[in-house]
Amino acid sequence: MQLATLKQRTEKAARTAGRAPAGSQVHRLVPLSDHHYVSQLQMMVATLKIPLERRNKRTGRMEKARIWEITDRTVRTWLSEAVEAAAADGVTFSVPVTPKLKLLR
Repeated sequence: MQLATLKQRTEKAARTAGRAPAGSQVHRLVPLSDHHYVSQLQMMVATLKIPLERRNKRTGRMEKARIWEITDRTVRTWLSEAVEAAAADGVTFSVPVTPKLKLLR
Protein backbone atom coordinates (compact mmCIF):
# COMPACT_ATOMS: atom_id res chain seq x y z
CA MET A 1 0.00 0.00 0.00
CA GLN A 2 1.29 3.46 -0.90
CA LEU A 3 0.22 6.71 0.66
CA ALA A 4 0.57 10.00 -1.17
CA THR A 5 2.77 12.55 0.52
CA LEU A 6 1.44 15.95 1.49
CA LYS A 7 3.33 17.50 -1.44
CA GLN A 8 1.80 15.00 -3.89
CA ARG A 9 -1.70 15.59 -2.52
CA THR A 10 -1.27 19.36 -2.79
CA GLU A 11 -0.01 19.14 -6.38
CA LYS A 12 -2.86 16.84 -7.37
CA ALA A 13 -5.44 19.19 -5.82
CA ALA A 14 -3.99 22.13 -7.74
CA ARG A 15 -4.26 20.37 -11.11
CA THR A 16 -7.36 20.58 -13.25
CA ALA A 17 -8.78 17.98 -15.59
CA GLY A 18 -7.39 17.78 -19.11
CA ARG A 19 -4.52 19.52 -20.78
CA ALA A 20 -3.41 23.06 -20.08
CA PRO A 21 -4.85 25.73 -22.42
CA ALA A 22 -2.83 26.37 -25.58
CA GLY A 23 -1.60 29.84 -24.63
CA SER A 24 -0.61 29.06 -21.05
CA GLN A 25 2.96 28.45 -20.00
CA VAL A 26 4.32 26.74 -16.93
CA HIS A 27 6.29 29.20 -14.83
CA ARG A 28 9.56 27.76 -13.63
CA LEU A 29 11.90 29.57 -11.31
CA VAL A 30 15.52 29.40 -12.37
CA PRO A 31 18.09 30.38 -9.74
CA LEU A 32 20.63 32.97 -10.84
CA SER A 33 23.94 32.23 -9.18
CA ASP A 34 25.79 35.35 -10.39
CA HIS A 35 24.99 37.97 -7.72
CA HIS A 36 26.55 40.81 -9.74
CA TYR A 37 24.34 39.96 -12.74
CA VAL A 38 21.25 39.88 -10.50
CA SER A 39 22.02 43.29 -9.01
CA GLN A 40 22.68 44.78 -12.46
CA LEU A 41 19.41 43.35 -13.78
CA GLN A 42 17.45 44.69 -10.80
CA MET A 43 19.04 48.12 -11.28
CA MET A 44 18.22 48.09 -15.01
CA VAL A 45 14.59 47.14 -14.42
CA ALA A 46 14.22 49.81 -11.72
CA THR A 47 16.00 52.51 -13.75
CA LEU A 48 14.23 51.90 -17.05
CA LYS A 49 10.87 51.34 -15.32
CA ILE A 50 10.24 48.21 -17.34
CA PRO A 51 6.65 47.07 -16.79
CA LEU A 52 6.12 43.63 -15.29
CA GLU A 53 3.00 43.02 -17.38
CA ARG A 54 1.85 44.08 -20.84
CA ARG A 55 -1.40 43.66 -22.72
CA ASN A 56 -1.16 41.06 -25.47
CA LYS A 57 -2.21 42.72 -28.74
CA ARG A 58 -3.62 39.48 -30.11
CA THR A 59 -5.61 38.23 -27.11
CA GLY A 60 -6.11 41.45 -25.17
CA ARG A 61 -5.07 39.75 -21.91
CA MET A 62 -2.40 40.94 -19.53
CA GLU A 63 0.72 38.77 -19.68
CA LYS A 64 4.12 38.88 -18.04
CA ALA A 65 6.33 41.25 -20.01
CA ARG A 66 9.45 39.97 -21.70
CA ILE A 67 12.56 42.06 -21.24
CA TRP A 68 13.99 40.93 -24.56
CA GLU A 69 11.86 40.40 -27.66
CA ILE A 70 13.80 37.39 -28.88
CA THR A 71 12.97 33.73 -28.39
CA ASP A 72 15.02 30.76 -27.28
CA ARG A 73 15.03 29.52 -30.89
CA THR A 74 16.64 32.80 -32.05
CA VAL A 75 19.45 32.44 -29.52
CA ARG A 76 20.01 28.81 -30.52
CA THR A 77 20.23 29.85 -34.19
CA TRP A 78 22.77 32.57 -33.38
CA LEU A 79 24.86 30.13 -31.36
CA SER A 80 24.81 27.42 -34.04
CA GLU A 81 25.87 29.97 -36.68
CA ALA A 82 28.71 31.17 -34.43
CA VAL A 83 29.86 27.58 -33.79
CA GLU A 84 29.78 26.84 -37.54
CA ALA A 85 31.83 29.99 -38.24
CA ALA A 86 34.31 28.98 -35.55
CA ALA A 87 34.56 25.47 -37.01
CA ALA A 88 35.29 26.99 -40.43
CA ASP A 89 38.19 28.87 -38.79
CA GLY A 90 39.47 25.66 -37.19
CA VAL A 91 38.20 26.36 -33.68
CA THR A 92 36.72 23.45 -31.72
CA PHE A 93 34.95 23.47 -28.38
CA SER A 94 35.47 20.80 -25.73
CA VAL A 95 31.86 21.12 -24.51
CA PRO A 96 28.68 21.69 -26.52
CA VAL A 97 27.78 25.37 -26.81
CA THR A 98 24.19 25.91 -25.70
CA PRO A 99 22.22 28.84 -24.23
CA LYS A 100 22.40 27.08 -20.85
CA LEU A 101 26.19 26.73 -20.87
CA LYS A 102 27.61 27.84 -17.54
CA LEU A 103 30.74 29.94 -17.59
CA LEU A 104 33.63 28.62 -15.55
CA ARG A 105 35.69 31.17 -13.70
